[in-house]
Amino acid sequence: MAPSPEGVASPHNQVGSSPEDNHIEYLMKGLRNLGPLFVVLDANWPWSFYLILHSIAILGECVDVDLDHNAIDFLSRCQDEHGGHG
Repeated sequence: MAPSPEGVASPHNQVGSSPEDNHIEYLMKGLRNLGPLFVVLDANWPWSFYLILHSIAILGECVDVDLDHNAIDFLSRCQDEHGGHG
């Protein structure tokens, strides 16, 4: 990746911002709200939550308690009474 010119705002040249930090921020935002483009994937939301949570764990981060409880609540509502999620 080519370096950004001095004085040009870029997520890659902000103090304290790394590609990992940017990715974690993007993932956390996805846990809070997948956004309107994901509406067509509503049957895949449990899988999307798993992928997001797993990605956060791979990057060595944890979600805050409120977000953790919200994710558990959401996934429990996706569970079929006979087992499985979907």
